[in-house]
Amino acid sequence: MNAGRIVPPQGFRTLCTSDDIQWYDAVATVGGHSNFRFVDESYESRHTVRRIFSLARKLGFRSFCVETVLPDTDWLQEEDANLRSRNCGFKESKVERISFFETDVARAKRGLISPKEYIGYVVVKRDVCKSVDRSRLYVYESVLPTYRDEKLTFLHCCQQYQVQYRFGTFGVTGALYAQQNGLTFVCAHVALRSVLSLVLENGDISYAEINRLAGISVSDGDIGMGKGMSSLQLEKVLREKGVIFRKIGYDPKNKDLRQDYSQYLYGFTESNCPSILTFNTKKSAHAIPVVGHTFDEDMWPPDADGYFIEKKKHYSSERWVGSFLIHDDNYGPYLCLPKKYLDDTPVIIYGLSVERDALGFDTAEFVASEWLNSFANTVKLLPNADWYNRFVVYAKHKMLVLRPVLVDKSAYLHHLPKSSNKTALERLNNLPETFWVVEASFPELFSGTRAKVGDAVLSCHLHEDFSGKVTPILLRLPGLIYFNGDSEITAFGDDYHSPLLRNH
Repeated sequence: MNAGRIVPPQGFRTLCTSDDIQWYDAVATVGGHSNFRFVDESYESRHTVRRIFSLARKLGFRSFCVETVLPDTDWLQEEDANLRSRNCGFKESKVERISFFETDVARAKRGLISPKEYIGYVVVKRDVCKSVDRSRLYVYESVLPTYRDEKLTFLHCCQQYQVQYRFGTFGVTGALYAQQNGLTFVCAHVALRSVLSLVLENGDISYAEINRLAGISVSDGDIGMGKGMSSLQLEKVLREKGVIFRKIGYDPKNKDLRQDYSQYLYGFTESNCPSILTFNTKKSAHAIPVVGHTFDEDMWPPDADGYFIEKKKHYSSERWVGSFLIHDDNYGPYLCLPKKYLDDTPVIIYGLSVERDALGFDTAEFVASEWLNSFANTVKLLPNADWYNRFVVYAKHKMLVLRPVLVDKSAYLHHLPKSSNKTALERLNNLPETFWVVEASFPELFSGTRAKVGDAVLSCHLHEDFSGKVTPILLRLPGLIYFNGDSEITAFGDDYHSPLLRNH
């Protein structure tokens, strides 16, 4: 799992610009800087560029600089060579890197910038063609953090990108956003690049490599000008890069394909697995990356399900999701796709990971639900164990909220409360390197304080078709721990609820 990984500078994130740096004051708007005026005058009033400037404003930028990317930069030479082979009248390209800082412009000009004051960057590419109507300006790439409340917005699929400047190297944590040029790469390319950059070891991939792996010839006109990438080509790229993916289809008109695709999008992102969501528009097919979700603590459906579902085994934590956090190359980064918005549209989801088990959240949740309910029905309430007894009552009434998360052993051991139970600690040290933790909570506790009363820990080994045996290992409950197969539960930690795992 690559959440939180640091990606060293490469491509346009290296020292690839000229010495000439233009600084702008983002604060003095009266008679001075205006986002709208600047984007109108410098970047053809492009909506995606304006969206990025608006996000930078929300993130508190006080200054920004514009650098011209040198023409001998490797990635730029590669992209321009592809455009020339496209036989589209390409003449030249002009590329600028815009970077945002919380530093005031006077200090920034002197290079007095703290790493904490760095916000992020955007690379804007203008392809100039002989035919003016084919010239195009677009966002080649951008990385910004999210600006929303981190308690209600979860960017699970992210990493820290290192960016080099002549005045220092800075890091920005986010998910890479990109926009198609419509000639040598299309929406499927940028969706692939966004998600692959989150799972590949080197943290990025070029469009030239994507085309090569997909068997697409740019010079022969296999892509662009209305020609997209097929699902077979997309899947070929994933396989060639050694990425494991799980494909989920949904069609409202097909009774065999009416599964809840929202639950899969949520399950993938909760385990740091980005997704590609594809669907048809009124004009063509479209692909977008899904990198996180929002959380609505006042959501009605979890409880209202009781009006319509007679036999409910538990609450799924997915029921509190409001929207999915997506990039759309036509409109910009970190947009919210409301859950169920595409219910009337056939969709295909690709969940990506380097670990097959990370895509088996639904199996883990099902097994944990059965185990927790069975356990609660075979144990007795204990004296002076309020939270444990509450767990038993909620489980018996099938009112537990379950949240499956795939975690590393080191992260889980660090997350556990302190305990003097040496025997249990030794057994915990023998856990697998990665495993499923299905967190158990109550509706009021989960939505109110993002806390839980315990964990069901499960091993998971899935086969190529994502079937496989999920084995219960242990239950950690308020003040107690139970290892599967033991004759009794033992004391462990505090008799109280604890925070949910933050797995990114």
